[in-house]
Amino acid sequence: TYKGTYDESMTGAIAAFRAGNAPHILQVFEVGTATMMASKGAIVPAAKVLNDGGFKFEPTQYVSAVAGYYTAPNGQMLSYPLNSSTTIFYYNKDAFKKAGLDADKPPKTWPEVFAAASKLKASGHSCPFTTSWI
Repeated sequence: TYKGTYDESMTGAIAAFRAGNAPHILQVFEVGTATMMASKGAIVPAAKVLNDGGFKFEPTQYVSAVAGYYTAPNGQMLSYPLNSSTTIFYYNKDAFKKAGLDADKPPKTWPEVFAAASKLKASGHSCPFTTSWI
């Protein structure tokens, strides 16, 4: 059942929990994870839900940075990273070559991306860098 935006859903779920009528399951956006983790007793850790249901839960199957974000200090993974975004960097090797950049060594840091974009712009590209959600 649609309950509004992520913020509205999370706020409503916490209010329902406090009133003794918590939902059985709730999808919360990444930024809301800390709020839910801090709401003592409001959530049942994902690992416990899966284990209680007879499913093996392997947090090591997730990218360590993603698993770490959803894991409590005691090492227990509290939520299931359903829609965590993975950053992907695409670049045009031909454009890199034309700009005098090494096409086999893409930038690895934001300063390197800026430097490459500057060289691409200087070589004639009007928009050497863009970002979007796909």
